[in-house]
Amino acid sequence: MEIKYEEGGDLTSFFLELENVMKAASEATESPLTDGRKSFISRIKMSIESKVREIQAQERYSRIKGTPESHSTQAERALIAPSQDSALADQAAVPVDVCGYCQKPRHNIRQCRTLQKDLRDSSMNTTK
Repeated sequence: MEIKYEEGGDLTSFFLELENVMKAASEATESPLTDGRKSFISRIKMSIESKVREIQAQERYSRIKGTPESHSTQAERALIAPSQDSALADQAAVPVDVCGYCQKPRHNIRQCRTLQKDLRDSSMNTTK
Protein backbone atom coordinates (compact mmCIF):
# COMPACT_ATOMS: atom_id res chain seq x y z
CA MET A 1 0.00 0.00 0.00
CA GLU A 2 1.34 3.38 -0.95
CA ILE A 3 0.49 6.56 0.92
CA LYS A 4 1.29 9.99 -0.46
CA TYR A 5 0.69 13.39 0.95
CA GLU A 6 -0.95 15.73 -1.47
CA GLU A 7 -0.14 19.39 -1.29
CA GLY A 8 -2.94 21.33 0.28
CA GLY A 9 -4.53 18.22 1.79
CA ASP A 10 -5.41 17.70 5.43
CA LEU A 11 -2.16 17.03 7.27
CA THR A 12 -3.89 15.55 10.34
CA SER A 13 -5.81 12.97 8.34
CA PHE A 14 -2.62 12.04 6.47
CA PHE A 15 -0.75 11.38 9.73
CA LEU A 16 -3.69 9.41 11.17
CA GLU A 17 -3.84 7.29 8.03
CA LEU A 18 -0.05 6.84 8.09
CA GLU A 19 -0.18 5.81 11.76
CA ASN A 20 -2.91 3.25 11.06
CA VAL A 21 -0.99 1.76 8.13
CA MET A 22 2.24 1.55 10.15
CA LYS A 23 0.38 -0.09 13.04
CA ALA A 24 -1.16 -2.67 10.70
CA ALA A 25 2.24 -3.37 9.12
CA SER A 26 3.92 -3.86 12.50
CA GLU A 27 1.14 -6.21 13.63
CA ALA A 28 1.47 -8.21 10.42
CA THR A 29 5.22 -8.65 10.82
CA GLU A 30 5.14 -9.20 14.60
CA SER A 31 5.37 -12.81 15.74
CA PRO A 32 2.23 -14.29 17.27
CA LEU A 33 4.05 -15.01 20.56
CA THR A 34 2.72 -13.45 23.71
CA ASP A 35 5.00 -11.86 26.29
CA GLY A 36 4.69 -14.95 28.49
CA ARG A 37 5.76 -17.23 25.69
CA LYS A 38 8.62 -14.94 24.73
CA SER A 39 9.95 -14.92 28.30
CA PHE A 40 9.54 -18.71 28.53
CA ILE A 41 11.48 -19.22 25.30
CA SER A 42 14.22 -16.84 26.42
CA ARG A 43 14.52 -18.69 29.77
CA ILE A 44 14.79 -22.04 27.96
CA LYS A 45 17.38 -20.61 25.58
CA MET A 46 19.44 -19.28 28.49
CA SER A 47 19.12 -22.62 30.29
CA ILE A 48 20.32 -24.54 27.23
CA GLU A 49 23.22 -22.15 26.72
CA SER A 50 24.26 -22.44 30.37
CA LYS A 51 24.12 -26.26 30.18
CA VAL A 52 26.29 -26.22 27.04
CA ARG A 53 28.82 -23.93 28.76
CA GLU A 54 28.82 -26.22 31.81
CA ILE A 55 29.43 -29.34 29.70
CA GLN A 56 32.22 -27.60 27.78
CA ALA A 57 33.83 -26.53 31.06
CA GLN A 58 33.67 -30.11 32.38
CA GLU A 59 35.28 -31.41 29.19
CA ARG A 60 38.06 -28.81 29.41
CA TYR A 61 38.63 -29.70 33.07
CA SER A 62 38.77 -33.43 32.36
CA ARG A 63 41.20 -32.85 29.47
CA ILE A 64 43.45 -30.77 31.71
CA LYS A 65 43.28 -32.96 34.82
CA GLY A 66 42.88 -36.27 33.04
CA THR A 67 40.32 -38.96 33.63
CA PRO A 68 40.42 -41.45 36.52
CA GLU A 69 41.36 -44.17 34.05
CA SER A 70 44.42 -42.26 32.93
CA HIS A 71 45.52 -41.74 36.55
CA SER A 72 45.28 -45.48 37.29
CA THR A 73 47.11 -46.29 34.07
CA GLN A 74 49.86 -43.85 35.00
CA ALA A 75 50.12 -45.41 38.46
CA GLU A 76 50.40 -48.91 36.98
CA ARG A 77 53.15 -47.79 34.64
CA ALA A 78 54.99 -46.15 37.52
CA LEU A 79 54.94 -49.40 39.53
CA ILE A 80 56.69 -51.35 36.78
CA ALA A 81 60.41 -50.98 37.43
CA PRO A 82 62.64 -50.82 34.38
CA SER A 83 64.86 -53.90 34.19
CA GLN A 84 68.43 -54.19 33.01
CA ASP A 85 67.71 -56.88 30.47
CA SER A 86 65.55 -55.67 27.57
CA ALA A 87 64.32 -59.21 26.89
CA LEU A 88 62.89 -59.41 30.41
CA ALA A 89 61.27 -56.02 29.95
CA ASP A 90 59.63 -57.22 26.73
CA GLN A 91 58.33 -60.34 28.47
CA ALA A 92 56.97 -58.31 31.39
CA ALA A 93 55.23 -55.86 29.06
CA VAL A 94 53.47 -58.60 27.08
CA PRO A 95 50.93 -60.55 29.12
CA VAL A 96 51.48 -64.30 28.76
CA ASP A 97 48.31 -66.32 28.32
CA VAL A 98 48.43 -69.78 29.84
CA CYS A 99 45.66 -72.17 28.98
CA GLY A 100 43.66 -73.40 31.94
CA TYR A 101 43.00 -76.74 30.19
CA CYS A 102 46.33 -77.88 28.75
CA GLN A 103 48.58 -75.48 30.73
CA LYS A 104 50.44 -74.44 27.58
CA PRO A 105 51.40 -70.79 26.97
CA ARG A 106 50.33 -68.30 24.27
CA HIS A 107 46.62 -69.15 24.25
CA ASN A 108 43.69 -69.24 26.64
CA ILE A 109 41.02 -71.87 27.22
CA ARG A 110 38.73 -70.38 24.55
CA GLN A 111 41.44 -70.81 21.93
CA CYS A 112 42.67 -74.22 23.13
CA ARG A 113 42.83 -76.67 20.22
CA THR A 114 43.29 -79.61 22.58
CA LEU A 115 40.05 -78.79 24.39
CA GLN A 116 38.23 -78.33 21.09
CA LYS A 117 39.55 -81.66 19.86
CA ASP A 118 38.61 -83.44 23.10
CA LEU A 119 35.12 -81.95 23.03
CA ARG A 120 34.69 -82.94 19.40
CA ASP A 121 35.89 -86.49 20.12
CA SER A 122 33.66 -86.85 23.18
CA SER A 123 30.61 -85.64 21.27
CA MET A 124 31.37 -88.17 18.52
CA ASN A 125 31.72 -90.96 21.09
CA THR A 126 28.38 -90.17 22.73
CA THR A 127 26.49 -90.15 19.42
CA LYS A 128 27.66 -93.67 18.47
